[in-house]
Amino acid sequence: MKYTVPVTFRLDGKNNKTTTVNLDGIPAERLPLIVVDGQKVPYEIMKLIDANKIDSIQILKGEQALQYGEEGKNGVILITTKK
Repeated sequence: MKYTVPVTFRLDGKNNKTTTVNLDGIPAERLPLIVVDGQKVPYEIMKLIDANKIDSIQILKGEQALQYGEEGKNGVILITTKK
């Protein structure tokens, strides 16, 4: 099953840009850590989230991602859902 995550980037609140991130085909050991509303979740669970219920997505890499320890070595995707 393929799944595509829409990501909107905002810089200074102007000119929103949307891009697509496709994680399918990446070996499990190279997938980023997925955190939804503060809870670590498997990639398969992330794919079940309704895009209309996502408030924001933040992508961490490098030093920022390492605050999550070894699990963050491939980056971290932080998803916050609408309350």
